[in-house]
Formats: sequence, C-alpha cells, structure tokens
Amino acid sequence: MANKVTGSTDTTGALTIAQKMPKSVLLVGRVKGIPEKETEAEVLFSIIGTADAESRFGKGHVFVKAVKALIQNGVDSMYGIIVSETIKEDYAMKDNYANALERSLGEASVKCIIMDDYDTVNVTELKTHLNMAEANDLFRYAVIAAESDDNDTIVQYAKDLNNSRIFYVGPTFTDGENIIDKVIVAAGMTGAIMTETDDPALPMNGVVINGIGNVNKAVLESERKLLANNGVTALYNDGQPVIYRLVTSYQTDEIWHEGTTRFIADYVLENVENVLRASYKRTKNVVRILDSIKTTVRGVLESFNALEIIENFDPKTLTVVKDPTDLYGALVDYEFDVVTPLYTITINQHMKL
Repeated sequence: MANKVTGSTDTTGALTIAQKMPKSVLLVGRVKGIPEKETEAEVLFSIIGTADAESRFGKGHVFVKAVKALIQNGVDSMYGIIVSETIKEDYAMKDNYANALERSLGEASVKCIIMDDYDTVNVTELKTHLNMAEANDLFRYAVIAAESDDNDTIVQYAKDLNNSRIFYVGPTFTDGENIIDKVIVAAGMTGAIMTETDDPALPMNGVVINGIGNVNKAVLESERKLLANNGVTALYNDGQPVIYRLVTSYQTDEIWHEGTTRFIADYVLENVENVLRASYKRTKNVVRILDSIKTTVRGVLESFNALEIIENFDPKTLTVVKDPTDLYGALVDYEFDVVTPLYTITINQHMKL
C-alpha cells in the first residue's frame, strides 16, 4: 500500500523557502561557573568557528568540539544560546532550557537542535518546543546520541522519545581509548543529515560521519535491523562510521518512522506555503484568485513529482475553496504518495539442468 500524506495550508505565519535557506544548527547549553558568560543567557548568537564557540561557551566546553564536528560534516551556519537558571519554589536552582529554546523561534533558518543535557525534563521541553515551532511553520529536528552500547537500553530510550522530529543515534563512539561525548556524536550526525543532500527523498544509508572516531563496537546486520525497526538510527563501521538507515524515534505508526518521510512532508509543505506567501500579497478572496492559487500549487506539486520527491500526485485531489471557518481565508487540500527508499533487493535465482 502506498504511503499517503495529506497536506493542508493557509498563507498566514512566517514562511521559508526550504531549498534557498541556510540550514542552521542551534546549540543550547549551560556555562555554569563562568559568571561573565552566565550574564549572556537566553541571547541568541551566531557561532563562527571553534574559536568563537570557545569564547562564547568557555574553554573546554563540549560545544567547542561539537562545533568542530559540525564543520567537518559540512555545516556552515550555527547559532548558540546559553541556558539561564531560575529559582524554583523550594529555592533550588533549575536550568531553564524551555526559555532558551523559545528565544530561538525568531531565527527561521534553524533546522536542527543539539542540547548538552537530555534529562527527562529537558527532553519534554524539547518536544514541546518542536511542536511549538511546527505550529509556527518552523520545521525543526533534534539529534540525540546514545550513552549505552546495550541494544535493549538503546531501544527503550527510543521508545521513550517516540517523536518524528527526534533522531536517536546509536551505539556509542570511541576515539580508540575513550568514549566520545554523546553531544559530539550528535553534532557529527546532525552535520551529515543537514548537509548531505538537498533532496529530502534521497535516503541516507551509507552516508559517512566524519571526524568523530568510530563506532565503539561491531554492529551485526541483525543488530542494525533491530535498532532501525525500533526507532534508532544505527551506525556501524565500514572503514568509516556510516549510517545504516535514517529513522525517527517515532514508532506509533510506520509512515512517520522513516526519516525521509518526515523530511519530504516538511519540505513540500514549507515550499507550498512559501510560494503562496510570495505570490498572493494584497489579493482578494474571490473565485479568480482561488483558481489562480490552485494553478500555482499544482505547478509546485507537479514539479516535485517530476523530481521524484513525491509521486502519484493526482491534480484531481487538489482543491482550493474559501475556508468555511475563516472569513478571510482560503483552504488548500491535496494528496500525494511518499517516495520511499530502496533498502532491499530480493533475488530469486532459478536453475535448470
């Protein structure tokens, strides 16, 4: 059965062009013990190279090596934000990741988020932020790396995440002597998936992760399948560390499990929205304009169909009408099939004497 994605959009809100915008990475973390840095909390800043990261976060901060890993994997646009502390009712100090994440909503180019701490509260705040960003037409992702090499432990954590915008990577990495910090691994993975291709339907299996050592153990084919089927983007050594299959941590249904499905859905909707925003300023909500919108959207979707980003788009599924719930709105509906990756080729060989 084909995977169906239904899209609907209005032309309100901040919109972006996926193929023309830089794909920026956001680093969100603490700088405890450095008072002069703590005063800069919750202020979004651009990061230009490792020296700049060191001046911003402090010497020895894990984000300095994370920035290096991002650059080695092709990222050239990075932002940072320092987490502040707030006093709770019991007068204990609490890191305020929610506020820091919210401050980043003003930068539309941010596509992927890396944090320095993923305790239960912070992960909940991250999920809330990703939902809030999506509601504001900002399609974002996060990458988290495993801290364990035990398959059961890795799988359970992925089940707890269960989010189509969070990629969970495992097993751990090593430099030959020590386990590499999960934040650095997440940065390497982030760089690979953000910069490898501008085609959201092109699968990521076989993509190399540069500059962060090697996977800490031999990952058998059966283990790779186990992890991938349970919401973990498995990595393994093939001369260099490579991606086995890019999957999200979402496991409630199959369609949002595949990483390319998440990318395709966002890419298409983002572009449709942007074209409408750019093309229909100061227009009247009349039939002539609705017909024009229909023609415009059809052109975008047929273009993506020709590029094999989507397939089986039928113009008959496209409708544009006045929105019955919004006096000043138009409602656009359409349907297409998701282009799926080719992961397996089955060969049936028959011989006769």
